[in-house]
Amino acid sequence: MRVVKVLYEALIRLKFEAFQEWMEINGNSEIANSFMNSKQLSSLLRSRNKENMEDTKEIFTTVNQYYCEFEEEIINNTYGPTARFWQSYLDIAQALLDYVKSFRLGDWDLQLSSMERLLIWFHAYDRINYARHFTYCWASLNNLHESHPTIYEEFKSGNFTVKRSSGNFNIIPPDQVIEQTVNREQKGAGGIIASTTSAGCVQRWILSSHVTAAWCADFKVSIGFSKVKSGSKDLRSARKRFDEKSVLACYKVKQQWSNPFLPT
Repeated sequence: MRVVKVLYEALIRLKFEAFQEWMEINGNSEIANSFMNSKQLSSLLRSRNKENMEDTKEIFTTVNQYYCEFEEEIINNTYGPTARFWQSYLDIAQALLDYVKSFRLGDWDLQLSSMERLLIWFHAYDRINYARHFTYCWASLNNLHESHPTIYEEFKSGNFTVKRSSGNFNIIPPDQVIEQTVNREQKGAGGIIASTTSAGCVQRWILSSHVTAAWCADFKVSIGFSKVKSGSKDLRSARKRFDEKSVLACYKVKQQWSNPFLPT
């Protein structure tokens, strides 16, 4: 996932550079420069709150209209197949990031919309197995309000995810919780790995392992041994510095190969 995000960020920067050049060619450089140098944008970058977002809404809407036109030209193959390919990557990566975001926020509507966008690309790139099974999964979930209204209401409330600690943007899907709790206890120290080859013993252990895992977890909490860190690792200062270095390295390599979003 980190590789996807690093490449996505590097391509977005290259694309915006190409957009600025496109604006100059079309005689709209003043609009782009006024937006980049505006006090509203500077305030938003310093403090990302609702008030500052509202202040930049008007000027951003104008620039975004031109940006959509530029993006439409890329999709229509104006800048060649390479630009179109990398634009498809950006669309796929954005859908994937939104899918992850839907879990982090417990947003059911975002989950369905991001699944729908991913499904389009599974078909476009002939990923047959994903396209086949994901179609059924998405259709079932999209019809949940009729087939299972009670479950639908719970999912709308965000109860399709699990929050294990305090903080923001750290909610995770249930299967990941199982990996971090029951499976971790089973395969870690004191687990079944390399302990026995008896099929009966393994079977009995599987039926009771989740109970012992819960006991171990409660015991660690009671003695203050288990320290669950809140917040996302991606938001830590060290991680952000490392990711920025990775993005710059990827950006420089792509720039040496030439910007794919510039006219060939």
